[in-house]
Amino acid sequence: MLEKTLLLCAASLTLAGTALAQSAGDEEDPLAALAGMEASLQSDGPQAGGSIREQSAPPVPAVKRDGRMVFAGQVVKVLRGKRPLVYALVVRVARQPALGAHRAALRPGATVNVVPLMKKRGRGFDLRDPNTLLNFGGYFLRPGDTVMVRVAQKVNKVYRAAYIERK
Repeated sequence: MLEKTLLLCAASLTLAGTALAQSAGDEEDPLAALAGMEASLQSDGPQAGGSIREQSAPPVPAVKRDGRMVFAGQVVKVLRGKRPLVYALVVRVARQPALGAHRAALRPGATVNVVPLMKKRGRGFDLRDPNTLLNFGGYFLRPGDTVMVRVAQKVNKVYRAAYIERK
């Protein structure tokens, strides 16, 4: 979109330059100048047409490093609160974790209630905590999405997730 706008601006400047050159008797070819400008506007890089904001990779949460304690599942239901809060997810287990205290209960086919843990800071949430930022993504999950979940603890029949990630 930005490239089209720039090309339109360059074309209108060229037309104005052509009209001025014809009236002044200038011998310079404005179309050659336009061709040079067009070549400098084209980009083949990975950010071509992308955002001009700084791109940085999100930090990897410490709890995410050991994938053996993660189970895979499919979202059945999402109980949302005010954006970006998720009160709970109902997840059907597809693959149980290789390790962990809750391995036996997280068998394939089991349906479990999962609540994402989010770190508080003052009256709000700690947005510097990578796990909290990752768990905010649970708000955008839909039934049928495949997720990876690492359970931090179990309270009654609810599993508290250290992190939830959509796959």
